[in-house]
Amino acid sequence: AERLRVLVTDWKNTARIDRKTDDELWHRLSRARSSFSKRRKAHFATLEVEREEARTRKEKIVAEAESLAGSTEWANTAARFRALMAEWKAAGRAGRDVEDALWSQFRAARDVFFTARGEVVAERDAGLRDNLARKEELVAEAEALLPVTDHRSARAALRSIHDRWEAIGQTIAFLRLAWT
Repeated sequence: AERLRVLVTDWKNTARIDRKTDDELWHRLSRARSSFSKRRKAHFATLEVEREEARTRKEKIVAEAESLAGSTEWANTAARFRALMAEWKAAGRAGRDVEDALWSQFRAARDVFFTARGEVVAERDAGLRDNLARKEELVAEAEALLPVTDHRSARAALRSIHDRWEAIGQTIAFLRLAWT
């Protein structure tokens, strides 16, 4: 566009030649400028349509993210947030100001969910660490039975240790193994 403006300015500042040739050359320049302007307008109109579609898609993504923010279905909701993030990236770019505002809303909803999930996981992990410590005490108690000299009393002691082990439940070490 800038180059065409310079060409038109140069044309106006250039000395004229015979009228017929001058008109013919001016019409060629004018047609080229018009053709460029039409393609440019069409290009930006297409971009505007794409931006509007992206804005609409992202508004729907933000609405869903906000509806999920209070969910306590940790695994399913985390997976859905990952999917929403992929949809966000695939949606394309909206206008800069709209894009930034929608991203802030999406991120805020996502942060609410993941902060709540993090607190629950931290609380759960604290209990599981306590279970691990209690099980480690049971392991020490079982190791103290070695070497076994009285099989009956050792079997009774191990049965008691096993029952208490089962009553304690899962530990943080168990979850780490299960998640890897």
